Amino acid sequence: MITPDTPSAPTNEAKKSGELCIDSTALAIDGTEPEAGDEAEVQAKVKISRVENGKAFFDLAEINGQPVAHDETETDDPEDMMAVAAKADAAMDE
Repeated sequence: MITPDTPSAPTNEAKKSGELCIDSTALAIDGTEPEAGDEAEVQAKVKISRVENGKAFFDLAEINGQPVAHDETETDDPEDMMAVAAKADAAMDE
């Protein structure tokens, strides 16, 4: 399974630029993993989340046939954000 935010979460710089972070093996060609600066072609499956004013919005579902797991910590719900923050605080106290 491809997980955009794990095992190594993208940096704040990556989040600002809109980059995705996936396991590099999903982009390997004949066993050779890509390096910075390489270009790769991928086949993606998306799920349309909404259509507004002639614009389709979507989430990535698969890349090269591997499911994409979405980071559940990203939320706009204030209660969810507080729960995530409390969990992070508790982890720091351990």
